[in-house]
Amino acid sequence: MADTNKSKKKAAALADRGKVMTLSTALDGAAWAAPVYYVFIRPGFYFFSNPSSRHITDALASGRAACAIFEDGKTMDDICGLQMTGEIKPVGSKTRAVSVIGLYIKKFDIFESFLKNNGPVGPDFFESAFNARLYRFMPQQIFYMENRTGFSTRVETGI
Repeated sequence: MADTNKSKKKAAALADRGKVMTLSTALDGAAWAAPVYYVFIRPGFYFFSNPSSRHITDALASGRAACAIFEDGKTMDDICGLQMTGEIKPVGSKTRAVSVIGLYIKKFDIFESFLKNNGPVGPDFFESAFNARLYRFMPQQIFYMENRTGFSTRVETGI
């Protein structure tokens, strides 16, 4: 995969259109993975999660996490994805949280019924309705892989 600019554009497009990322953590020799819905707002990936969930407690304790976003396909050549390492932090800014929540609700129609019954939705709503808080996965290293360009070929890139 020689054209890194082309890879960067493909990686960013995948991050934009994807809906689910798999977060991986490890602590005290035990690994864990969890899929979460996300929205990508450069340079981070925002998601809601229960503060006591294992992927959150492990990531906060270790200061490290990994993330994978991928598209599968009918053939092995159709597989492409992002492999990332970075960190997970809670989103503390209410202003940032409100803007992320707006994009989150727009991207995922699963909240439509809640909106009809509950009115405006903010960070407090997610915490009371789902026991979930807003977090951000901040990648520090990103690889884009696309089997169409060669099986198991990947290139380090930004997005």
